[in-house]
Amino acid sequence: MQRYQALAAQSFSTLQQRDTQLALVEQDTTAIKNDQAQIDYATIQLRYTAIASPIGGRTGVRMIDAGNIVHATDTTGLVLVRRSRRGSAV
Repeated sequence: MQRYQALAAQSFSTLQQRDTQLALVEQDTTAIKNDQAQIDYATIQLRYTAIASPIGGRTGVRMIDAGNIVHATDTTGLVLVRRSRRGSAV
């Protein structure tokens, strides 16, 4: 881009060539921003694939099987969590 600007300033290149290069630079810059937005979106979506328990303890009875579809509005739990104190279940 800088080369075409310098050549156009000295009338060694046409203004159309300079404008074409400017458009290509802006197109590439926009593509980079779009790619970063896609990466950010995928990162956010990946965060929704993990489920964390609000309490500590050991997991017990599994309420659903691997591969089942769960929804945020489901009333059944995923797994039974037993709180433990120094290694013994309560």
